[in-house]
This record gives sequence, C-alpha cells and structure tokens, in this order.
Amino acid sequence: MSDVYFKYEVGLKRLLERLGSDHSFYADALVYQQRLQENIIQARRYGDTETRRTERAQIVDALNHLALETVGISFNELCELARDESVLTTPTEPAGTSPPPAPPDELPTEEPPARIHRRAWGFLAL
Repeated sequence: MSDVYFKYEVGLKRLLERLGSDHSFYADALVYQQRLQENIIQARRYGDTETRRTERAQIVDALNHLALETVGISFNELCELARDESVLTTPTEPAGTSPPPAPPDELPTEEPPARIHRRAWGFLAL
C-alpha cells in the first residue's frame, strides 16, 4: 500500500539506478537515502512533526542539487512530483477537498511580504 511518502522511495530508487554504484557521488546519494528513509519511517510510525518536515525539506533540497548535478534532472522529477504537489507534509484534508473560504470580513487586507529562499550548493552535514 502506498502513502504520501511512496513517491520519495521511488525517486530514491531511480536516482541510485541512474547514478550507478561506480559514480563518484553514489556514496553521498546512499547517505541521503538513509537519512530520508529514516525520516519517513519515523513519520509513518510516530506521525509527522514540524521538525521532521524541516529535516525532510533539507534532505530533498540536497537530493535535488545532487540529482541535477549528476543526472541532469531534479529529485522531484525523479519522484514524479508535480510542481504544485508537496509530500513534505502529511495531508490534513482528504484528497479533492479544501477548507471553506474565509468569510469576507476575515480576508487579509494586504499581501504578506514575499519570502526569500536562498539556496546554496553543498551537501548537508551529518
């Protein structure tokens, strides 16, 4: 039975297959595989937490960089994730549903400031 993390497991398998065990970054990919699988095991067993989601986002970011540098496509693409699809968090709403819109008097009056995400090349420290 597959869950929201299944696509990550598929992506890991595809990345390792494309790299091949003789690739110079294969050992790094194995470290990220172990870290992501441990994160997924913990999330499945004990539930997802903000800390686990943050750690998972960092691991996936590193895997994206590694995959782009080595096989020419992102880890997200290897996982077949749509651009607007995220498996970093466990869905709280059943598929195909969304929360009801806020009443007009509760709508925000101004746009929140845009977040700036900075990415730096490098592998995460263990």
